[in-house]
Amino acid sequence: MNTFSTQDIFIASLLAYLYGTDSLICIEDAEFSGGSRRGSTTYTLAVPQDEAAVIVKQYETDSEELNIMPRAYVGCYNSVVARQKQMRQKGHFFWNSPAWQRGEIG
Repeated sequence: MNTFSTQDIFIASLLAYLYGTDSLICIEDAEFSGGSRRGSTTYTLAVPQDEAAVIVKQYETDSEELNIMPRAYVGCYNSVVARQKQMRQKGHFFWNSPAWQRGEIG
């Protein structure tokens, strides 16, 4: 399976916007001493690494090649935030896509 990981929630949301929210297969918080979640979160998506690298470069340079519909992008961002919030409310440090666990993705 070809995956791409990032610690940037905005890039994760952008890739989820471009490839569909089902492409987000894992959210994982780094666990620090004392159980603090104040650290890095890694988002893993089932997207080709080479394509993701091009998209990240376009994003970082504000390329006009990225044709983003703001309302749809914000919807993807909110979806990622909601999954992460629900994960944390349950006391978990990771979330895996149910479709990915069933083998439907990848």
